[in-house]
Amino acid sequence: MAQGGRKVFVTVLLAFVILAAFGVQACQAADAETAVKAAAGFGDKGAIALAAAIVVGLSCLAAAIAVGRVGAAALGLASERPELLMKSLIFVVIAEGIAIYGLLMGFFLWMLIR
Repeated sequence: MAQGGRKVFVTVLLAFVILAAFGVQACQAADAETAVKAAAGFGDKGAIALAAAIVVGLSCLAAAIAVGRVGAAALGLASERPELLMKSLIFVVIAEGIAIYGLLMGFFLWMLIR
């Protein structure tokens, strides 16, 4: 991975951690029982919110990396053999499925909080 890619990865990872921390605080302040649990550490809702943020963030990041690499290879192949374009785009769709599954899991985890 290039040096610029590492900087972007670290920046995005820090942003997800900060957003997850704000989500945990919002869930902990939602009711008094969770605020009591917050004194001893994460409450149940806070841990679920953190898990949802991590699942969505990392799955979308992995899908972006996969689509970028597979898409570039698919277009490179299409420039040499145009008849194989549709067959190679199937792999791009499969890589995009990673993000969709991550969003679904994040949604299911978020519904546990409510």
